[in-house]
Amino acid sequence: MNKLTYDGFYLTDGDAITVRVNKSYERITGLSRNDLLGKSMKSLVEDHIFDHSVTLEVLQKKEPVTLMQQVAGKKQVIVTGTPVFSDNGEISVVVTNVRDISELNELRAQLNEYRKRNSFFYNYLKEHQEVSHALKDLVIKSQAMIRVIQKAVKVSKVEASVLLNGESGVGKSMLAKLIHTMGPRKEGPFVKINCGAIPTTLMESELFGYEKGAFTGASSDGKIGLIEAASGGTLFFDEIAELKPDMQVKLLEVIEEKGFKRVGSTKTTSVDVHIIAATNQNLEEQIKQGLFREDLYYRLNVIPITIPPLRKRREDIPVLVESILEKFNRAMKLNKNIDPTVIEILRRYDYPGNVRELINIIERMIVLSDGDFLMPEDLPSETRPQGDFCGDIFAGALPLKDALQDYESKLIRQALDQKNSITQAAKLLEIHPTTLWRKMCKYKLNSCQRPS
Repeated sequence: MNKLTYDGFYLTDGDAITVRVNKSYERITGLSRNDLLGKSMKSLVEDHIFDHSVTLEVLQKKEPVTLMQQVAGKKQVIVTGTPVFSDNGEISVVVTNVRDISELNELRAQLNEYRKRNSFFYNYLKEHQEVSHALKDLVIKSQAMIRVIQKAVKVSKVEASVLLNGESGVGKSMLAKLIHTMGPRKEGPFVKINCGAIPTTLMESELFGYEKGAFTGASSDGKIGLIEAASGGTLFFDEIAELKPDMQVKLLEVIEEKGFKRVGSTKTTSVDVHIIAATNQNLEEQIKQGLFREDLYYRLNVIPITIPPLRKRREDIPVLVESILEKFNRAMKLNKNIDPTVIEILRRYDYPGNVRELINIIERMIVLSDGDFLMPEDLPSETRPQGDFCGDIFAGALPLKDALQDYESKLIRQALDQKNSITQAAKLLEIHPTTLWRKMCKYKLNSCQRPS
């Protein structure tokens, strides 16, 4: 179909009376020529058939005119009116070329939607890659901790304050550092302030610095504080619940005013920091007791992240044990290995001190053990199970080989009791179903029917 037949044409005489309309015009606009022929453009505009008329503008300006026109209140077209002059210089005919831009608008809308989707998928892919990169550098297997890392990567892109909650030793400092290194301030400083380690009498000068001669014993040159040292980067307040009320007021000023005064100064120093705080305390309970300011709490708790304790993510324990052992072996130039029974015992322990306690346990075992293998007898007494699942090992009633087999059979029984099929039990034990079947036959457990 050529251009002349595809475009619509609308002809009027010199008085703006419609004299001809082609079929393409009817198709494009949805109007019938029977409703247009003989009608003046002025009356068609007044009847809201057109929102305005290119023909009338051509007659007024006596030159070609192009504009957007709305037809019958819904259809949008682009029209170009061209005058045809008679011998006496008057306009005898106005020829209007009409093109449908609805398809163009639809394509533009599709393009915008594509761009939005493309942006969404790009950001999703980028975030997924960043999470994968973060997990590569961390020792994590549990879904609970993977969700924590996903949230940390997401919030690292914004400047909102972050409050990390979790028991002592769960890895709050590690997560704060991760948020910093994944964010836009990664090239800036990361300054950690342990609010429980700085004496109360020194807290103000350590945080805000001081002018020369501000107090007896002050440096003659003055000193910048930790908050100022973090400008352009991240300021991490660990154990924020230990911060005294007078310092809480000053920290609130830093957050709200982005500035502070050094000790002994009347001048405000501007500071640009991203604040992350961490606590193992219930701050809402401390607010009720009057120990923590409510306004500061809401300033810090814009994005809360709770890190689960190690006992609630036991899947992480075996991989953590292997990682910790590898690091100590490398640092001490040793080649210690660990017995599988020890890993299972460690997996069942509750860890009041979380990851920090696990590191302590492995280091102690490495230092005190005699052989190349870390065995159950090398475990600290507090980690040894009190139940019957492995009591024979420590009682010395069985040789090691028999004790391990007894322990293995008990694990298999537990898995079979929990699951309805060999396949599901094998998945729980993280072994192949055929391997499980062979072990069931070996220990004469239930049916030895081979799994399909």
